[in-house]
Amino acid sequence: MAVKLKNTIQDILGGQLLVRNGGLLRHWAFLLYICGLVLVMISIRFAIKDALLQEVKYTEILHERKIEHAGKFAEVLQRSQKSEIQKALQAQGSTLTAPKDTPKRIPLSDEKERNNS
Repeated sequence: MAVKLKNTIQDILGGQLLVRNGGLLRHWAFLLYICGLVLVMISIRFAIKDALLQEVKYTEILHERKIEHAGKFAEVLQRSQKSEIQKALQAQGSTLTAPKDTPKRIPLSDEKERNNS
C-alpha cells in the first residue's frame, strides 16, 4: 500500500500521469481551457491595476483642482468685498484711497529692546 502511494505521488510530481496512456492528448481541450482561464485572470488583474492607478491619478488631479477653486473663490470674494467697500466710501464722500505701497511691519519699542539684548 505504501509503495503504491509512493509511486502515485512520484507519478503526479514527475508528470508521468499526464503522458502515460495518452493522457495529454485525451485532455487537450481541458488543458487549453485552463490556459485560457489563466490568461483571462492575468488580463483582468492588469486591468484592475490600471483602473486603480487611474483612480489615484484622478484623485490627485481633483484635489489640485479643489485647491485651485478655493484660491480663485477667495480671490473673487476679496475683489467683491473691496469693490463694495470702495463704492460705500464713494457714496459717503470719503477721500480715502487705496495704498500704493505694500504694508510693512513696524517693530514696537519692546521688540527692539528684546532684539538688542
